[in-house]
Amino acid sequence: MPSYAKALTSLTLLAASVQNGLAVTADPCTILTESIFNTIAPSATFPYTYSGFCSAVTSWNTNNPSNQIFMGGSSSATVADQTAELAAFFGNIRHESDDLKAPREYYMCQTQTTVNGKTYCRPSNYFGGNYNDPYCSLGHSPSTNPAGCACGSIPESTVAPGYLDADKLFLGRGGIQLSWNYNYYYAGAYIGRDLCTNPELVATDEDVMWQTVFWFWTSNTGSTGTTCKEFVDNGSFGGTVKTIVSAYSVDASLLFSVKEIFVHIS
Repeated sequence: MPSYAKALTSLTLLAASVQNGLAVTADPCTILTESIFNTIAPSATFPYTYSGFCSAVTSWNTNNPSNQIFMGGSSSATVADQTAELAAFFGNIRHESDDLKAPREYYMCQTQTTVNGKTYCRPSNYFGGNYNDPYCSLGHSPSTNPAGCACGSIPESTVAPGYLDADKLFLGRGGIQLSWNYNYYYAGAYIGRDLCTNPELVATDEDVMWQTVFWFWTSNTGSTGTTCKEFVDNGSFGGTVKTIVSAYSVDASLLFSVKEIFVHIS
């Protein structure tokens, strides 16, 4: 998993500005400066911008006073704690988004076209006709518990023959590659946006994209039963990887404490 190491290596730049033990917290974007962001992801493209990230952090923390992000895990949190979370966060999203360049996963939408402002995707090994979305769980619907967006077989587009309407696919999008109809349902419900009828917002609306990433980081427990934020607060970077991609067998090199990131990555 080389990009994890690359992202965390870049974040050693943060260490120079951290005073270990400082018993106060700071605005996350005074810790993660635009210069550091550009060093972490020099080829970042929309919807991954520094200004959008900072605006989304402010909005999230204003609207979620009991579920803050990048502010430490306790009343005694320090700038060092915030730095550790930022490092773990960017280590993951850089890996998930191809260095902050991919708004949609490549397997499902590497080949795409735009007609009248709408995006149409051609998944790998798709040759036309009806398509069964691999991220559609028929056992999850708006009327079930747990719930999910309604989904089913998707017809070939009549507007863009050979392609599928991206807004009918619950493919991976955004910084943590939000995927599956149930994750779109719960992320949308949490941030107050209808992602069931318009999942493309995660790829085309920068604020929506960041808000869904923050939702996953602070609220989704994946298969581990623990959120990424909780793992960071307890010092486990490897745990964050496992929560995001449950199929990974976390390599021992990723099990170091997030508070020791700067001595383990050179």
